[in-house]
Amino acid sequence: MPHFVIEYSRDLEDRYDLSEVMEITYASGVQSGVMIADNIKVRARPYEHYRILNDGDSFLHTTVFLLDGRTDQQKEQVALILQENL
Repeated sequence: MPHFVIEYSRDLEDRYDLSEVMEITYASGVQSGVMIADNIKVRARPYEHYRILNDGDSFLHTTVFLLDGRTDQQKEQVALILQENL
């Protein structure tokens, strides 16, 4: 089953509707044609403590987990659609 895991700095909750981000992520998976809609799982994990290049910077990172059998082109298609929609 395909899984999207969204990791983000908690301060983004003040600027964005994370439920909407999750819906866009789900819709991107469906739009890709690489996944069956009923199988898609989306999770969001906030982080309060993290270290990145510049202290105070926010981040949002999405990891996509897919079962074997998807081609590199299909994986790239998912990534490009997600990037375009977000």
